[in-house]
Amino acid sequence: HAARALGISQVMVVHNESGIDELAPIGQSFVCSIHGDEVGSFAISASDCGLKECSLSDLAGGDAETNAAITRKIFEGVPGPKSDVVAMNAGLAFLLAGKVTDVAAGVQLARELIAGGKAKAKLEQFIEYTRSCAHA
Repeated sequence: HAARALGISQVMVVHNESGIDELAPIGQSFVCSIHGDEVGSFAISASDCGLKECSLSDLAGGDAETNAAITRKIFEGVPGPKSDVVAMNAGLAFLLAGKVTDVAAGVQLARELIAGGKAKAKLEQFIEYTRSCAHA
């Protein structure tokens, strides 16, 4: 109801049964959506997206340097639970943007963009931009 009160016409709110507020290949993730006047909800799991289940500890990061290394590995196409969580959330974003018809197709699109190097190139552009802002 808050999104409607703010005039937001399209939004998805996500919660995973593990307690994190994003899609994750851990049990069920629950999505509530608003699209215009339609309000809906659905649940999604790793298997719905062709992914393997993992544990919350499989997704643990670390300090800034460790997290940067993890992010680079994901965008270099290194498979694993961290890569899967990125693909699931990118898949949901592609669904929200109308680029795909379901999260599974969005996961596939995310995998293709990572494998083709486009996601890494965009990450590098973002890094360069943030570095230029720090020096401005």
